[in-house]
Amino acid sequence: MPVDVAEASSAIDSSTHRHKGIAGSAILRGHTTLIADLVELVDAVYPEWGTKANSQGPVATAGAEQATILLAEDSDFFRSQLRRFLEADGYAVLDAADGEIAWKLLQKNPDKVQLVVTDIEMPNMNGLDLTRHIRADNRVARLPVIALSSLASDEDMELGRSVGVDDYQIKLDRDALMGRVHSLLAAPPQNNGMAVANAG
Repeated sequence: MPVDVAEASSAIDSSTHRHKGIAGSAILRGHTTLIADLVELVDAVYPEWGTKANSQGPVATAGAEQATILLAEDSDFFRSQLRRFLEADGYAVLDAADGEIAWKLLQKNPDKVQLVVTDIEMPNMNGLDLTRHIRADNRVARLPVIALSSLASDEDMELGRSVGVDDYQIKLDRDALMGRVHSLLAAPPQNNGMAVANAG
């Protein structure tokens, strides 16, 4: 049961105290506070849970061709967590701290990347502008794009669809995110995103 609740804005260190079940640490009320990784804690107590979850969709394995996912997220903490989710399912990950860096990585690897996962609000180039760049480049225009958000309104999702985003997911909802990654990678390339983007 909770012993205290604190609301604070604090940088999260995802490396110093990182170990199984601990996502990182932050300074709260002058004290170092460990941040639990609930997914890893559940995996440790109920290892069969992860096996059941993975059995619900195709998972990249060492024996299969490894899919490469481009991940754009400006928060070091969220980027680290999301990268672990993706790599745990066997995917290779190219990660970038903003949309501009992600776009440069994609230009260097147009034939390697098979799916893009991007935050919406980022410095230098946001997720919507990154998607616009993708849809305008014939080499990568048909890549599936998943947008990440803490909370997406109907207007946000409609704007995302208008520029070619294939799907919206809430950050750190591991099951929902991986389910969409699996299904989009398994599906044949679609023209829906291009049709919506070009209609505007």
